[in-house]
Amino acid sequence: DVYQFGVYTGGSMQGIVRNVNDFGHLYGFDSFIGLPEEAAGVKLEGRHWNTGAFSSADALGAWSTDDLFSRLRRKIGRGPDSLTFIQGFFNDTLNESLLRLHPFQPALLVDIDGDLYVSAVQSMGWMLRSGLLVPGSLVRYDDWKEDEAWGEARAHKELTAEYQVEWRTIYHAMNSYLELELVRCGACPSGPLF
Repeated sequence: DVYQFGVYTGGSMQGIVRNVNDFGHLYGFDSFIGLPEEAAGVKLEGRHWNTGAFSSADALGAWSTDDLFSRLRRKIGRGPDSLTFIQGFFNDTLNESLLRLHPFQPALLVDIDGDLYVSAVQSMGWMLRSGLLVPGSLVRYDDWKEDEAWGEARAHKELTAEYQVEWRTIYHAMNSYLELELVRCGACPSGPLF
C-alpha cells in the first residue's frame, strides 16, 4: 500500500498514481483543515507554515467532507475502492484502533508531506510501531533540511535511533527532498500489528 501523510489538494497523490505502478490501496492522512501547532523550538520555513495553514477545505472551497473527498478523488484519479482518506490530526487518528478499522498492508511507499516535526514524528512513529514499514519500504520526505533544528530531519533522526533503523539513500536533493529505502529495523515489530 501507499501512505500519504499530508494530502492538501492531492497533487502528490495524483503524481503517485500517475508514476508508481502496481500498488494496492492508497491512504491519505490529513486534518483537511490545516496544520497543527508545531513543537516549541523547531524552525518554521515561514508564516505560511503557521497553525491552520494548508487547509484543503479552504484551498478547494469545499467545506463538506463529501464534497471535499469527491473533488480530491477526481483530481487523484482513484475511487473509494482504492483510495481512503483518514481525516483528523495525526495525534488523534494514528493509534492502534485505526489498525483494526482498515486492511492496511505493508508499505511500498510512505510520503511524508506534513511539513512539521510534530506531523513527521507522529506519522513515521505510527508506521514504525505498527509494523507497516518493512525492509524494502520507501520513505520520501518532501521538506528535508540538513539542519536537525528543522522538523522532518529532527523527527527522522530521533525515530531512526529509537527503532534502530538502517536506511539506504535512494535520492537526496540538498535542503529539499530525501528518499530512502528501509533496509533493517532492529526495534520494529516483525510484521503488521493487525
